[in-house]
Amino acid sequence: GRLKKKGQEGEAVDYMTRSKAIRKLQISLQEFRKLCILKGVFPREPKRKLSGKDKTYYLTKDIMFLMHDPILRKLREQKTWRKRMTKAQGREAKLARLREIERQKPKYSLAHIVKERYPSFIDALRDLDDGLCVIHLFSQLTADARISAKQVETAKRLSLEFQSYVIREKCLRKAFLSIKGIYYQVEIMGVKLTWVVPYKFTQEIPAFVDVAVLLNFLEFYETLIGFVNYKLFHTLGLHYPPEFDVNKVDNGEGLFAVILNPISNKESKIESASIQPSKDAKSLPSDVERSIVEKADDMEDIEDDSEEDVDENVEEATVFQSEIYQEDKELEQFKNLFSSCVFFLSREVPKESLEFVIRCFGGQVSWDGDCAPYSSNDERITHYIIDREQQPSSKYTRAFVQPQWVYDCINNGILLPIEEYGIGCKLPPHLSPFVDDEAEGYEPQRAKELKRMIASAKGEEYMGSDDDNSDVEADSDEETIEERYQKELQAEQQGISFSDAKPELVNVEKPTKKSKKERALEEEEQQKQFRKTMIPSRRRRRLYDNIKRTQSRKEQQNQHLLSKARLLEKARKQIQSPK
Repeated sequence: GRLKKKGQEGEAVDYMTRSKAIRKLQISLQEFRKLCILKGVFPREPKRKLSGKDKTYYLTKDIMFLMHDPILRKLREQKTWRKRMTKAQGREAKLARLREIERQKPKYSLAHIVKERYPSFIDALRDLDDGLCVIHLFSQLTADARISAKQVETAKRLSLEFQSYVIREKCLRKAFLSIKGIYYQVEIMGVKLTWVVPYKFTQEIPAFVDVAVLLNFLEFYETLIGFVNYKLFHTLGLHYPPEFDVNKVDNGEGLFAVILNPISNKESKIESASIQPSKDAKSLPSDVERSIVEKADDMEDIEDDSEEDVDENVEEATVFQSEIYQEDKELEQFKNLFSSCVFFLSREVPKESLEFVIRCFGGQVSWDGDCAPYSSNDERITHYIIDREQQPSSKYTRAFVQPQWVYDCINNGILLPIEEYGIGCKLPPHLSPFVDDEAEGYEPQRAKELKRMIASAKGEEYMGSDDDNSDVEADSDEETIEERYQKELQAEQQGISFSDAKPELVNVEKPTKKSKKERALEEEEQQKQFRKTMIPSRRRRRLYDNIKRTQSRKEQQNQHLLSKARLLEKARKQIQSPK
């Protein structure tokens, strides 16, 4: 074949360095970063880095994709506008002239980018985790020279709108208090979304954080979540955007200030007209109708032949239907977990988070404030959420619990006993609902206690895991060691040397047969070596060794945790036992 010149095919053409891409697009580095964030373009790792290993590479197709976006033209227009503004400020132009130039600033919309990146609504939902994290982060920040007050207000409004939908649909599934913040997980249309909300403290942005990059992400996620909220509200027949009560907003209220209004008749008529068939639509041809009728007759004959098969599957379908009914019933009970509870929040507890999670599960909640639904003296209050050592005086009978009780009840799906969560009590461990104990190979003692509570609440019998048996084996091993130590002490007291007494102890303690545990370990080691020899590639054998090494390291950590748990349990029993 004909010889080709170097650099006309392969990775030399498929990839492009960042500096070359910037020169091709004729924009600055900051504008290139912004464009990549908005369009979802990210660096690639070619097998052969022809321009150097320290370079950042992009696909040439992605750069050509960026060249044809209308935002690129708007960025260039904004660059020209900034030059005009700088020149006017340098010439000390009049205020009216500066305002006129400010009004002429080029603006652009990101709606077409959202539609490009997410062709369907489910695609947008699946990629909403990061957007929710960014929106809730900026809603907790204060405006400064880098972050405008409008951006903070928009983020706060979008987060409250999304939380209002979650409350209305009762789709919250998990909530966890961590050091980083409060994790939430919701399930919307079969898609699970997880995000974290920082605690309501005075947030200071570290110096090493590039705020400009975060603001670029915020700009895109504002448009995306606005689209998603619009769709979610209209699926419930609610008007979007919702209204906010001005008096409640001025008093610092958040979710309580959101007013959800149904869609008016005029709007619903417009939407229904948009999906109705046109008057100009023609009926089907007669030959097509005839073929449809013939196929329907054939289907009836097939159904008659398959009636016997259907009768055989009726029983299986009935069992399956009963299981689905039971699951739906349990889910409905879970959604209304706090429906019989009336809460009051003390001043020191996280009001925004508790109001959100309690209302998600059908509970009523109030607090100290001018616009609160009811006061602390209301006799309907069943639970008083408090996080201080002294109990407030009250003439009504109500449960005083710490905030962790609410989150533990949500994660376990039942109303837990309040004795462990009282004022001044040492709280039990707050377990993460996002950790799979079976996959990790270690189940904490608190998890076993919670499983017993859940089983008793459902009227079922709790079947202990294999870890209980392993604890018994470990205790028996400790007992044999203690017995051996006692025998050695007795031998020394009788004047027998340790070397003379050791053979006797060895003969007594040496088992005639190997224990089941040792045999299982030997069989596992033999199977491991056999599997290793069956892997032909050296690279895959190395990968297999790394996987097994990670598993053994995790097993050692789990054994260490189990030993610590046993020591703590032993110390607790010694403290509780009378002297």
